[in-house]
Amino acid sequence: MADYNVVRRRIEAFRSDEIVLDPKDLRQVRQRLDALQITMTFLAASARLGLHRYRLGGIAAGVGSLGPGLVERVRAAAAGTYMEGETPSPLDLLLFHLREASAAAHQGYQPVVAKVRVYENIEGSPYSGGSVGDPRPVAAFGLPARSDSTRRRPRIGILDTPLHPHPKLAGRYLLGSPARCSPRSSSRCPSAGTRSSSPRWRRRRRRTPSSSSTPCWTRRS
Repeated sequence: MADYNVVRRRIEAFRSDEIVLDPKDLRQVRQRLDALQITMTFLAASARLGLHRYRLGGIAAGVGSLGPGLVERVRAAAAGTYMEGETPSPLDLLLFHLREASAAAHQGYQPVVAKVRVYENIEGSPYSGGSVGDPRPVAAFGLPARSDSTRRRPRIGILDTPLHPHPKLAGRYLLGSPARCSPRSSSRCPSAGTRSSSPRWRRRRRRTPSSSSTPCWTRRS
């Protein structure tokens, strides 16, 4: 059965009339929604996330009173989010207005309020997807020379990401297994930060069963 309250785009899907909200911001958000004549109905609370979930009523009519400039400000702030032919939904406009108005009135503070996203048709082979469309080649770039400094350097962990041997990468990363990766080797390096010999890191090519519009609560839209 189709869920007509879900907005689906190429890079996201979310409930068109629901939000999640940090309870500490409830008073501020409710005051702004009341001014727009948008109603709030409590649905659920998550103690672990520290968030409350609400259904909103009259969103389209409420944001319609905010003026035509709102749509252009949303598009400018979310450059690259909307594909060709897509437009901000009333909920997108409302969330932007709540954050924009709060930042102007409270020295940059923005309430913790966001969409209720849904994830559908999740699959992995062995990785889940990300981005949209086919990859496009980019111009080559050069890595800066390695520093001779003896000061402690920051380390960045990379999980479940394969590395391919390349002379310019030699000496620039650590592996979580005793395996060695030679620039002359034709094989792919083990995933950085994992132990490739451990059974729990073994890759399996399998399809994850689809979910049917399971809500996922997030703190940021």
